Amino acid sequence: VLFRSGEGPSESRRRRASLHHHLIARDGERLLGRLHLSGAMDPGYEATAVFLVECGLATLEPGLETAGVLTPGAAFGRRLVERLEGAGFRFDLETT
Repeated sequence: VLFRSGEGPSESRRRRASLHHHLIARDGERLLGRLHLSGAMDPGYEATAVFLVECGLATLEPGLETAGVLTPGAAFGRRLVERLEGAGFRFDLETT
């Protein structure tokens, strides 16, 4: 369900929302690992805002290496995971 411009879920609906992402890494047929990312917040509003703010704050930390156009994970690495965990997200990684 898509909302019209200027509309969105109610505050009570956002408070009840959560997010769960399950990612699987493979090398052909070989399973390399699984990642489960979860958070007790609305993915379209609060979580998106938290991701953006934490990435922005990570750019202010010393030691950031630049190499052109990078994904947030490549640019910030473990520091972004730690920032997001501090903001209430949980990362469960299983490698094979």
